[in-house]
Amino acid sequence: MNSTTNALSLLSEKPCFDPACVVENERDDGTVRVRLDTPGPASIISAHVAVARNAPLTAGDRVLVAADSAQELYVIGRIGSFQREPQSPILLSTKSGACAMLSDSEKESEVLQVYSARKELIFEYDPAGEKARVNIARGCLELSTEDGDIDLRSARNVLISGHTLEMEGQELNVKAASSRWIVDRMETMVGTLVEKARNAYRTVEQLTQLRTGRMRTLVDQTFQFKSRKAFLKSEEDFKIKGEKIHLG
Repeated sequence: MNSTTNALSLLSEKPCFDPACVVENERDDGTVRVRLDTPGPASIISAHVAVARNAPLTAGDRVLVAADSAQELYVIGRIGSFQREPQSPILLSTKSGACAMLSDSEKESEVLQVYSARKELIFEYDPAGEKARVNIARGCLELSTEDGDIDLRSARNVLISGHTLEMEGQELNVKAASSRWIVDRMETMVGTLVEKARNAYRTVEQLTQLRTGRMRTLVDQTFQFKSRKAFLKSEEDFKIKGEKIHLG
């Protein structure tokens, strides 16, 4: 007869209860593994939790257990805990099922969490880790102000990712020490485009094409054009004017 059978036999011979120690946190199916305080080798057995509680049983809890005629073990009471018993995690609950709770009652590890009616985590704040997180598993997130500004600031990086990014407004101002764009295809449509630069360098591996109604280039000093082959064509007049024109 193994130690577990011995433990249950000893328990059934005693009054209907005996102390035990929880060795693993309570499972989702309402069972918990406990170590019986029986003579001889220690026995670790699964027991059904049959006691009202404001928080799941955790490792280190001291409990009372009882066995029925079929030698099924039940937890019928909580004696105490090696740790401070956690308070009920639910702080606020709505009729729809949404709730806010604390994941731990110890001040150094309190985490405030807000869940939707579908039990999806929406907001989490960890004061010990100094981190706040907004999570929307399904649905939309909207930041809106009727009369005011929305200010996003970070001492380090700001990352925005999504399938499509859209910005709409009366004016767009961007100030940066450097900027880098990596795109497969870019289309720009503007009414008036004004560009100013101290130096501009552009490299195109294949074709550069410009189509315009009129084109005017003003150069204060030297205009240099160099090509392996050059072809200039005009449908009507073609004029070259200068004090000296050198050919060849």
